[in-house]
Amino acid sequence: MIPKSLFDTIKQLDSKENDLCGLCFQWGLFSKKECDRCKTPLRIVSCKNGDNYCFECPNSKCNCHFSIRKGSFFYYSKLSLNVQIEIFAYWVQDIGLDTVHELTNVSKTTIIEFFNRFRAKAVSIHLKSLELEPLGGNGKNVQIDESLFGHAKYHIGKNLHYPSYWCFGMIEEETGRITIMNVQDRSEYSLVPIIVSYVQQGTTIKSDQWRGYSNLSQYNYHHLTVNHRQNFVDPDTQANTQTIESNWNSAKSWMRKKHLRDRSKYQEYLYEWCFRHNCHFSYSEIWESLTS
Repeated sequence: MIPKSLFDTIKQLDSKENDLCGLCFQWGLFSKKECDRCKTPLRIVSCKNGDNYCFECPNSKCNCHFSIRKGSFFYYSKLSLNVQIEIFAYWVQDIGLDTVHELTNVSKTTIIEFFNRFRAKAVSIHLKSLELEPLGGNGKNVQIDESLFGHAKYHIGKNLHYPSYWCFGMIEEETGRITIMNVQDRSEYSLVPIIVSYVQQGTTIKSDQWRGYSNLSQYNYHHLTVNHRQNFVDPDTQANTQTIESNWNSAKSWMRKKHLRDRSKYQEYLYEWCFRHNCHFSYSEIWESLTS
């Protein structure tokens, strides 16, 4: 059973009554494996390593042994399993690097390595979901909009030396599923290929009257627009972009808190925010998505 909260996770980790290995299987962090050599399902046996358990191949001709961490987030680290699970739980809860360092006494470099590993999994899940089920479809509505990230408002503040980035967002009205892409510019040549890749044909797309969207009807979309100089909601079609626009502040605020120095990772962090958003920022949903 997936833990419901960070408090629940730490409480169970600290309980002497719980078997840590059993918790890992219960929480989806570990899973049954096959032998790399003979493909026989491995069994769990007691052993004298730090984890107290390992995988053993029951095939007498093979008799291989593997770490119980095989195939998990924790396979490549020598840290105790308890500490690694704590770091995972803190990432799921979106606890900052400095705080995790203080709570675990693990070096920031090591924590960053774990965070990168978890983020890579989240990004992979997000992109795979869009590949398997693009946004929209017949009878569904997708709002699109573009916004400038990273700029200092009124040219005042600490981020003046950071570059600005145009980002393009799409959100499905019916489900709230969202994705945001860092784009080179707002031209039709930059935006339309993204829309075609991630929004199903037959979808009703709602946007403002930016010229980059002017030819969307040619791609088998039902395109509705709202003139923001006159209305927030079109009086005739009720078309609006309020849902996507309402997410910009949340995404920008979250990105600012990450204090990104390596700007090449900007898109990865955008996808991480989208992943968390699509999991409703729910601890249990994020955990389950990463471990299912």
